[in-house]
This record gives sequence, structure tokens and C-alpha cells, in this order.
Amino acid sequence: MERQKRVRQQWKCDQVRSPGDAGQGLPKPKPSRLELQKDMKHFSQPLRWLPRRLTLLPAAALLVLCAVPALPQTYAGILPITVRREGIRPSTATIPAGKVLVRVSNRLGKGDLNLQIVNASSAQVAAIDLPPGKWETATQITLAAGTYTIRVANLPSLTATLTVTP
Repeated sequence: MERQKRVRQQWKCDQVRSPGDAGQGLPKPKPSRLELQKDMKHFSQPLRWLPRRLTLLPAAALLVLCAVPALPQTYAGILPITVRREGIRPSTATIPAGKVLVRVSNRLGKGDLNLQIVNASSAQVAAIDLPPGKWETATQITLAAGTYTIRVANLPSLTATLTVTP
């Protein structure tokens, strides 16, 4: 305890201004009350413009809403497809006819995936390609009523059945 007091006193002595140090080492004097009031004046200024800004807010919101493009199209159905080593999930699906959003997730672990949707007469209706490094995609297709087969082009054992109702 006594040692700490001596260290503090020595430090205070070191901080005393000597004629040759030009004020270095001295603590900065505390600002006066008048200086503090001048510094605080800028905090009240934002409140002056706040009401004017709030009147412009509805006009800005209206401008943004008018500039937004049309909402995206609605789909007759959304078909999520996950391709795994075990097969295509879901193995059977039923959706309504019309514009369908097909979301494909590649969980095979291989680079690229070529998914085909073929109708009952084996004619290809749609092809969805996922290049290497891309694991998910979404594609819009239009399907008529009928039964379709979903298959992976380079893996013929991976198939699923899609029924499109009118």
C-alpha cells in the first residue's frame, strides 16, 4: 500500500510541467460550462428538420411503390424435386395443369445433372440442366393434363411419375 502511494506521487511529479517541456505531459484542462453548452447545441438541431422529413416519407413510399415492377406470376402448382442416389423424391406427384414452377435440388454429389420430363409417348416436354457447382434451380414450365415421367438423362434407373390433372 505504501509503495503504491509512492509510485502515484512520483508519477504526479513526473507530470508537472517544467519550463522546457512546453506543456507536454500535463492533463488537458476541463472545459468550462459555456464550452460544454456550445458543444451540445448541435444535438438539438436534428429535431428541427424531423417534422419536415416525416411529411416527405409518405410521398417517398408512394414513389417506391409505383416504381416496383408487377408482381410475379402465379403458378398452378409448385413441384419440388430432390435427386438423390436412392432415387427422385417424391417418387409420385400430382399437380394441376398450367404453369408449374419446378424446383430441383441435386443431392447426388455429382457435378452436373440433366433432368428430363417426358410425356406418355416418350416425347421430351422439358429439360432442366444443373451445371457443375450449382446444386439448386427453379424453372417454369407449362404442362397439359396427363401422365409424365421424370428421369435423369445419364442415370436411367432414377425415375419418378408425375400426374397432371385438368
